[in-house]
Amino acid sequence: MKTETHPKFTKTEWEIIKHRLEVSDAIAEVIIEDGGEWTAEAINSQAEKLISMGAESVDMSNPLIEQIILDAIHGSTFSAAAYGAYQDGEISRQKLAAYEKAECQLQERLPLT
Repeated sequence: MKTETHPKFTKTEWEIIKHRLEVSDAIAEVIIEDGGEWTAEAINSQAEKLISMGAESVDMSNPLIEQIILDAIHGSTFSAAAYGAYQDGEISRQKLAAYEKAECQLQERLPLT
């Protein structure tokens, strides 16, 4: 399956991706361990740019951006955080279900290659 070059993300999908982008050291660790050719500094810098520029800046034809976004989707800890927020009464069951659905859709739409 070919990855979308300029995927469009919903607000909820971007919230999930951004949650992982905010811990770019974890993304860098995974990419480097998987044999990525980039330095941790380059990965962290690109993740920061993605956060500041927003969802519209995602260009999956850039191999580094593609790796960062795929890790942000498939390495996300967002579900656990959302479930904790639900248990603490910070979000509703409906909001939790919306997050879970969005995360599943992201993983199906942009699978690991």
